[in-house]
Amino acid sequence: VVVRRDVQRRFPKDTWLREQGMQSYVAIAFYDIGANPLGHMGIMHDSPLESTEVIEAALRVFGCHAAAEIERMQLRGELLDRERQLEILVAVNKRLNSELDAEQVMRALIHAGQQLTGATAGAWGLLQDDQLVFTEYQRGEEISHIDYRFAPGEGVPGHVFNVREAYISNDPQRDPVVIGEVRAALRIRNLANVPIVNKDGTMLGCFELHNKTGDGFDAEDLNWLQALAADAAVALENAQLLRKVRASQSELEQRVVERTAELAVANQELEAFSYSVSHDLRAPLRAIDGFTRALLDEHAADLHEGARAYLSRIVRATERMKELTEALLKLARIVRTPLARATVDLSQLVADTIEATRADRADRPLEAQIQPGVRVSADAQLLRVAMTNLVENARKFTAQSATPRIRFGSLREGNETRYYLEDNGVGFDMEFAEHLFKPFQRMHSDAEFEGLGIGLATVQRIMHRHGGRIWAEGRPGQGATFYFTLPD
Repeated sequence: VVVRRDVQRRFPKDTWLREQGMQSYVAIAFYDIGANPLGHMGIMHDSPLESTEVIEAALRVFGCHAAAEIERMQLRGELLDRERQLEILVAVNKRLNSELDAEQVMRALIHAGQQLTGATAGAWGLLQDDQLVFTEYQRGEEISHIDYRFAPGEGVPGHVFNVREAYISNDPQRDPVVIGEVRAALRIRNLANVPIVNKDGTMLGCFELHNKTGDGFDAEDLNWLQALAADAAVALENAQLLRKVRASQSELEQRVVERTAELAVANQELEAFSYSVSHDLRAPLRAIDGFTRALLDEHAADLHEGARAYLSRIVRATERMKELTEALLKLARIVRTPLARATVDLSQLVADTIEATRADRADRPLEAQIQPGVRVSADAQLLRVAMTNLVENARKFTAQSATPRIRFGSLREGNETRYYLEDNGVGFDMEFAEHLFKPFQRMHSDAEFEGLGIGLATVQRIMHRHGGRIWAEGRPGQGATFYFTLPD
């Protein structure tokens, strides 16, 4: 624009020109690189101008420099804004990836959405029973409880639920999609609602931002919010998966507790029954034994030889029955005895037990190899019972060996220490190994080897009481090795 004279008459409504006494005016507009107007520069003078070529040239130069500088500053501001937004997005993405609580995921989502778009408030809803249930409304750091439920097609959330696409309304007071009750309660000026959908298209929930100042939400805002929704979908799936895992784990733990309690009750009842039966059997057995012996002692002459043989067999059977009931009582006592753990020199305990068996059977030499210094944490009394049974078992089944031998030691296997007692006796067939530790399950007859079949069952109960285990390996004619473990 060039007005060399009479500028006041050219622009009669501009009182400033008249007040300042301006007579001439020269101005140019300047633009950015995309030909978009940025502003204008002008020079006014209080006298007419005959020539303006120099002024126009200078203004064009200044205009170019001004346009470049303004554009540079705008780009720098945009870059700073974009950098800040990216930092917000990275920070919230990091938090969402580490957050496994759905409520905290959604709170972080709303907070980030407010930072990215300038919104002043927001709410979130998760899908429950085919409804979007909103429970919180967030204004900055302030969180209020709400209870809004939207069925498919109901209000903005229901609309978003149906179409699976974001919805922006920059005039919600006149928007028919916005429910009047919600509009009146929140007094919102604009809103953006974004669905949270997982990879297979399943709707997980949505979030809504309100009350942005200025012209409302735009396409760039929507891009940021959809990026947040994608991150939130992954975080919500992780949170839901964790909740299911925890629920399953809790259910399994509860079932284990219930089964353990049932098993404990059953074991207690079984132990009580075993103890009661074993205890109560002794009286009638004594009566049978007593009356049978009285018949033999007082009326033997009146009985024929066959009758006397039958009575003798009854006496032997009652003696055997008494031994079995006593064994059952001992087994029941072991199960019921409380543990008194202490450090036990297992090597010395085995040595003492072997020495005791040597004293009982001085006519039968016994070679022993004992690893020294083996110590364990256990109940000394129960462990002595276990070692006595193991040693006596080895002693019994090496009776036919020319040079009976017992070897005791320990070895480390993985994360546990295994203790062993090895003999060079008759051994056994591994096919029947599972029967070794069952009460009264014997692999040999009384004619071959005497015994009740309760000793190894007793040892197993003792190991189990300590939280350990026992097993055996052997081959017929090549001896047997009994391994057991005890917690460190």
